[in-house]
Amino acid sequence: MIIMIPERVDNLERDLFKKVLIIATFPMVGLIIAGRWDGLLGLLVGIIISFLLFRLKIIHINRALDMDKGRAINYLRKRYFINYIIYFIALFQAYEKSRVYFIATAVGLLLLKYTILGTGIIEYASDWWHRKLEHLEEIDKRRNWDESRT
Repeated sequence: MIIMIPERVDNLERDLFKKVLIIATFPMVGLIIAGRWDGLLGLLVGIIISFLLFRLKIIHINRALDMDKGRAINYLRKRYFINYIIYFIALFQAYEKSRVYFIATAVGLLLLKYTILGTGIIEYASDWWHRKLEHLEEIDKRRNWDESRT
């Protein structure tokens, strides 16, 4: 069965990947300037694996939506276990190979997660700030209206 990912999720995924790549350019440029090619390779490996696992999670969740609750829970639990095995293999290989810097690989793997978290925090703070400004404007309008009545 072919599962169609809604366009809204696809656009969200694309925007998220763009944000990660923009954020990743800063350490990449630093690693290039420092001549740490092992770090650059580790960061790229981590980011690519992170992107692929995120995409895989979206596909797994869409498949689980067509299942009953018990079967979906077991399905997703197994898939998360497989994801953790892939994380372990990626980090273990980075640790064992001298051509790939371990810390850069770990940062690349975590960069997507921190970008999601940071984006959520920034959007929440922005929403809160806009609501606060609207509330203050409403209070100001009421005060001006009350003054004009007298």
